[in-house]
Amino acid sequence: MKLPPINFDLIAIESELWALEQYLSILEGHIPMIIKEQRENMDRTLMKLQNESDESEWHMHHQDHVEIVELVIPRFFRSPFVVMLWAAYESAVIQISNLLREKKGTALSIRDLRADNFIEQAQKYFQHVLYFPILTDKKSRDRLEMLRILRNAIAHSNGRVEAIKNEKDRKKIRDWAKKDLGISTIDGNLIFSKKFLNESFKIVNESITELIERAEPLVNY
Repeated sequence: MKLPPINFDLIAIESELWALEQYLSILEGHIPMIIKEQRENMDRTLMKLQNESDESEWHMHHQDHVEIVELVIPRFFRSPFVVMLWAAYESAVIQISNLLREKKGTALSIRDLRADNFIEQAQKYFQHVLYFPILTDKKSRDRLEMLRILRNAIAHSNGRVEAIKNEKDRKKIRDWAKKDLGISTIDGNLIFSKKFLNESFKIVNESITELIERAEPLVNY
């Protein structure tokens, strides 16, 4: 019996999504441990300073501890995942578009189209060149657009809201921070919750998986 063809490019995309899911699980499993260790170390330091009656130094160390726990750890542990997640989405869409483009026999690539951002570029290309629309509901599209903007804020401005050049993006981020989305700003720096990362991964995973399932019969034909 002849086995169905295997497309290793699609398998590679699925493997990347699997790896990201494992990474997220490990990341969120370690953050509470790191915070707990930080608290224990700081408690010992503060107890020692309290016994020595050094009030000014006690307050300085306490403030450092609060900043590390509430800002530094979530900021620098979770922000890179946002960058990786968007990169995985963008590269997967490009890879799938190239596979479909080869089957269609067109020289025009996704990057040849003009658009304000990658999401608009991809939707135009899939719909008008490949005739194979990217099917995403409004909730998924909104989250992908959010992910794109946040990725740019991290990659280009290190997550510092005031350093974001695009005024519209700054306003959107401030508006998101006022809602229960798992996005907040502390001292002007972007902070993400575990909830936000999990929900964002779920939408990226479902969007790419659905696209692969529809593209696979055409790619392997």
